[in-house]
Amino acid sequence: MPATLTELARALDEAAGVRSKLEKRRVLAAYFRTLADEDLTLAARFADGRAFPATDPRTLGVSSATLFDAVLPLL
Repeated sequence: MPATLTELARALDEAAGVRSKLEKRRVLAAYFRTLADEDLTLAARFADGRAFPATDPRTLGVSSATLFDAVLPLL
């Protein structure tokens, strides 16, 4: 079954709720381990604040806060 945005949001919220970088890494790694390769690529990009691969020159032109505000009501 494909990963859901809700699961990603939960993992990001959990990581945001801890101060320790090692704990953040643990939380995200645990989530990322559950994903298929294609979902992992997308989730890692989104978690990094990018919608496109690093080699793609396109940008969304919106802040991550705006992106989250647009997406979260859909969950």
